[in-house]
Amino acid sequence: MNVFGAFQGDYIAAVEFNGKNPTLTIGGVKVVSLEGEDGQKKGRPVVFFKEVKRGWVLCKTTATCLAQMFTPETEQWVGKRVTLYAAQVQVGKERKPGIRVLGSPDIAKPISFDLKLPRKKPIRMTLKPTPKGEIVVPEEPVEVPDDVQPETPAEPEGLPT
Repeated sequence: MNVFGAFQGDYIAAVEFNGKNPTLTIGGVKVVSLEGEDGQKKGRPVVFFKEVKRGWVLCKTTATCLAQMFTPETEQWVGKRVTLYAAQVQVGKERKPGIRVLGSPDIAKPISFDLKLPRKKPIRMTLKPTPKGEIVVPEEPVEVPDDVQPETPAEPEGLPT
C-alpha cells in the first residue's frame, strides 16, 4: 500500500489503485470550480462513477482520451465503462503519480490518435478494448474501529536503556 493512498480526498487518486487497473462505469460529468497550484479557481470537468462516491478530475490528456473513445459530448458518456491505470506523469517540473486511460470494454477495436497539447510534441496514444468481465474498483481503505488499540512494540534487545 502506498501511504498516500490512505489520505483520501474528494477525488480518486492514482496511488489508490495498488497496481490494479480499475474499470468503472461513468454516472455523470460535471464542471467543478477547483483551486489550481497557482491559487486561481478554474472550472474542471469531473467524472463521477456509479461504483465509487468520489469523482475523478480530468486533465486535457484524460478528457481527450474519453472524447476519442466515446464522443466529445459528455452526456453520452453516461453508462460507458472506462479502464484506468496509474502512471508517473509530468506535472510542471515534477513527476507525480497520475491517472491515465487504458481503454474500455465498450470499444470494439484499438483507437489510436495523436494527442496535441500546448507547447509539446504530439504523442501517439492507443486506447485498447479491455476485458468485459466484472467491474473492478479501487480498494477503499479499511477503517479501524475507535476501540482498537495498536500493539505496543516490544523493546529491542541488546540496546542500552
